[in-house]
Amino acid sequence: NLTQLPHGLQELHLFSNQFEGTLDVTCLPPSLQDLLLHENRFYGELDPVRLPEGAEMFTFGTNSFRGTVDLSGLPRGITQFHVDECQYEGTVDLAALPDLLTHLSLEKNKFVGTLDLCHLPTPLRELFLDGNRFCGDIHLEDLPGQLMILHLHNNALDG
Repeated sequence: NLTQLPHGLQELHLFSNQFEGTLDVTCLPPSLQDLLLHENRFYGELDPVRLPEGAEMFTFGTNSFRGTVDLSGLPRGITQFHVDECQYEGTVDLAALPDLLTHLSLEKNKFVGTLDLCHLPTPLRELFLDGNRFCGDIHLEDLPGQLMILHLHNNALDG
């Protein structure tokens, strides 16, 4: 139950535990910058659009969250967003990512559709999109100059 967290809490690290249940991110303190929940037993839908506006780093991977992910609604100041190894599906709009994003991990979900890698944020350094169902032509000409890691394997891409 995260409804009673202190109003001024800035970091909450609960990763690698046995927490389970659904998660309502609308009750998180507005001051929360880092929330690490990976490797637990959370499930249900998780709407990242409702994350606190001051969010900087959120990791929700290796849980059983499902639904879609609206990347256009991520907090503008977020630098790291990880929802790897969940059960998310649908398409993703990489052109709508926040300008300050440096790390994005959507690997090992059920995302589909084509990928537009031509409008990624300039500071992006790590992008994990492997293990999904992305398809179609992929263009690697206009990647950000700071990109160091790009994982696209285990999809249905060509080009």
